[in-house]
Amino acid sequence: MPDCVDRSLRGWPVKIGRNDPCWCGSGKKFKKCHLYRENAEPVKVSEVLRSFRVAAENKTCLHPNAGASTCGQPIRSHTIGKSAGLTTIARRGHVYRFKADLEDIFSSKRRNLPILEGLNRASTFPGFCAFHDSDLFRPIDAEPFVGSTEQVFLLMYRSVARELYAKLVFRKATDIMATLDQGKPVDVQHAVQGLSLLASLGGELGLADVASMKQQLDRDLLGSSVDNTRFVIYWLNTKPPLLCSAATQPNRDVLGHPVFDLVSSGVTGSHVACNIVPTDCGGAIVFSWLDGDRHADRYFETLNGIPLKEVPGVVVVHAFDTFENIFAQPDWWEGLPDGLRIELMERFQTVNIQGFSPPPESLILRVMAELDGHVTETTVRL
Repeated sequence: MPDCVDRSLRGWPVKIGRNDPCWCGSGKKFKKCHLYRENAEPVKVSEVLRSFRVAAENKTCLHPNAGASTCGQPIRSHTIGKSAGLTTIARRGHVYRFKADLEDIFSSKRRNLPILEGLNRASTFPGFCAFHDSDLFRPIDAEPFVGSTEQVFLLMYRSVARELYAKLVFRKATDIMATLDQGKPVDVQHAVQGLSLLASLGGELGLADVASMKQQLDRDLLGSSVDNTRFVIYWLNTKPPLLCSAATQPNRDVLGHPVFDLVSSGVTGSHVACNIVPTDCGGAIVFSWLDGDRHADRYFETLNGIPLKEVPGVVVVHAFDTFENIFAQPDWWEGLPDGLRIELMERFQTVNIQGFSPPPESLILRVMAELDGHVTETTVRL
């Protein structure tokens, strides 16, 4: 066997000795990693699916006091309340889910998105135990939403916790991604590892950011203080046909205009939560963030400049542009004009590293025409 092997490709080292660190960055010796990788048995789709499923279903509890002595049974927690939220838009116990799950991605029987999903599964993630989920979120799951600062804080907390969990799962997914070059030619190995590296670096940046936000919220939770919570609530006169629980970095405002650059800015801990919930009198669109977040303040400035009559349409388009955890009333979605459904799905499925293009005014107006409700008043806490 040769002592070193030529592995030159677009900047990778020209020659690597058998005992040198592997070019892929795994930390293993080359002979224990990518030497003769092209001769390895390719990874089976079933193995990939199983690995992803294990990563995605790893139950945990993200409460700051979580531990063996305090936690109950691990569960899949609803990010949108089942009885107080999802039931209001369900048809025969199902709502439309827009994000593809593992079965949709790898199944031989391709299913078109969106997909009708049962209420027991819709909007859930394995991020809290039964005790902490019930105890912590009782004010938003078992009580009517009235827009108290405590309720807004809990909506934001749960949205950020879900985002943190998604980032942790993505970290595991990039590790799995790095194994997909087994049995592939060397140039394909380089391509796979390059994509895996880029995904990993981006994922780590996102994870660090949302983890910083979660730590700030944990301090407020443990200190029984919601004084840092800032929000704007748009009260609707009818129950919304689209529900949402999400958190995002406000690098772009609700109209798609840049606020800051994710990569070069060095910003950490900047997040805005968006929740669309039903209420006893209709519904509420809730944007929340923490005091002192100047980027979130700029995000709100754009919101504040939108005429109230346009807010519901703008927010629905923004939800499809930006968030994953959204769920629609089946009758409403199926009743939309075909062209509008197609355009919203195209925007939802678009992945663009530069960000989403600002929505055309015509799209917002078409969405507004399909919404029965309007904003009756606002509540602002700055």
